[in-house]
Amino acid sequence: MPYLRTISAAAVTLAVGASAAGAVDWRCHRSVAAVTERRAFTQLTGFECGASAYAFGIPLYPGHCGDMSHTPGATWVDWVAGVSESCDDHDEGFMGPYEREWHGCSIDSPFFRSSPLQRSESLRWVGGVNPNWSAWPWELYDGYYSDSQLAALNGATVYMRNASGQLADLDTCRHTQRFNWVEWGSFPVGVFIASGDPYDPHSRVDVRAGGRADYRCSPEGDMCRPQYCSDLIVNIFLSCEPVGGTCGDGVCDYDEAYSCSADCGWQVPW
Repeated sequence: MPYLRTISAAAVTLAVGASAAGAVDWRCHRSVAAVTERRAFTQLTGFECGASAYAFGIPLYPGHCGDMSHTPGATWVDWVAGVSESCDDHDEGFMGPYEREWHGCSIDSPFFRSSPLQRSESLRWVGGVNPNWSAWPWELYDGYYSDSQLAALNGATVYMRNASGQLADLDTCRHTQRFNWVEWGSFPVGVFIASGDPYDPHSRVDVRAGGRADYRCSPEGDMCRPQYCSDLIVNIFLSCEPVGGTCGDGVCDYDEAYSCSADCGWQVPW
């Protein structure tokens, strides 16, 4: 199992004070969340100018940028890769300034002749956050921890790794107009134990972590893939319960993996 390189003074004190106690192993369940606060399009947009032909209000042929939308202009834009892989056309993770939408055809609008900038600022949850995103800190995983591992998390700094995301305009889940990726890179995440004692087998341990990436922009593009910008705030939670079992109860517990063939059959249960 991985161990943190950074160990707080509080964690060291806990470890010394509990050196005489029996070891406690933990099963931790991880949950994750993400938020954006500052969002923008910096170039003229043309991805939501409508289809080129309609029949009874139904798009027949794509228009600019392959658009097959029912109406031009206002549109939702959503995270579809990286931080989130959902298909929620009304997700607020990249909420716009015009009744929560963006102007997707500003290239044809006289209101954007002096400046193409569209900006939205407010805290908004990203829907459908990807729990399997490779960017999550490897020290904060879903699985088993030793007491010393949990103690070491208190006051530690870990890192998001090569975080990135991709936006798209969703006409349907199958028909999307994807933009360029935005790269937040690696950034620090602070960790602390919110409750519980890693060395107390009768306790429950809750670990909280959070970090913020800088406001970054995707590469400059054209009206079909205009440049957009966003920050990113991440939150990670570990809910941990002590592991313990009785040999012969039919359940292969973590601490029985190599000592109870009746329950585990000498097979590691994870």
